[in-house]
Amino acid sequence: MIRLPRQDETIVWKLTLNLAPEDLAVCQAVLAAEEAARGARLLNPLHRRRHWAAWGQLRWLLAGCLGQAPGRLRFGRQAHGKPFLVGSDLHFNMSHSGDWLLVAVTWNRPVGVDVERIRPLSRMEALAEHCLAPAELAQWRHLDKARQTPAFFRFWTGKEAFIKADGRGLSLGVKRCVLALDPLRLLAVPEGCGRPQDWQMVEIDAGDPVRAALCLRGGPATAVQLISLPADWLASLRRRPVKAS
Repeated sequence: MIRLPRQDETIVWKLTLNLAPEDLAVCQAVLAAEEAARGARLLNPLHRRRHWAAWGQLRWLLAGCLGQAPGRLRFGRQAHGKPFLVGSDLHFNMSHSGDWLLVAVTWNRPVGVDVERIRPLSRMEALAEHCLAPAELAQWRHLDKARQTPAFFRFWTGKEAFIKADGRGLSLGVKRCVLALDPLRLLAVPEGCGRPQDWQMVEIDAGDPVRAALCLRGGPATAVQLISLPADWLASLRRRPVKAS
């Protein structure tokens, strides 16, 4: 069920964070002390469970890809906080919105993924003016009202995926990453990020009610494979508790 991506492939795993108590325990059992503590500090019980479910499932996924024990994986942090897998050329990124979790895995190149649940937003016009570059705002305003909300989330997931792939976060400036729709593609990137054609942008059809995008830097275009895992995929692991080392 879990496999390594090919050298010319990126796998995006779709999972749920709404786990049965037994599966959540399987996740918690493999967390590093810092990951468990970071979740414990969250005041909202739902956010706490989602944090543990996200990091635990990430560990089980990467461990399944690499044939290692999930508790033995070591994560580091880049200068601006992006996590990476120590001692491996396997790159990953994850994003969650509501109960949905996406984990992107590829070889030898920075990757970013973002998923957002489509929902009505208050003060949509003001939010669009704050987040969209002038060229994007012009595209957005030419859409009829029914299409503006999903279009905003298409812009936003693309921007977030790019920012996460770059690794420097929102300090890059969301308006300096300029996108076109239909198809979603980069028109301009911030200084120091190369050229727009140095990046691959892919919209991911993760199903309603979400929008998702993937961004990779460098190299030839990669095939993107979306794999949805059932909610009980961890069930076979319940009888094999693994302690984080």
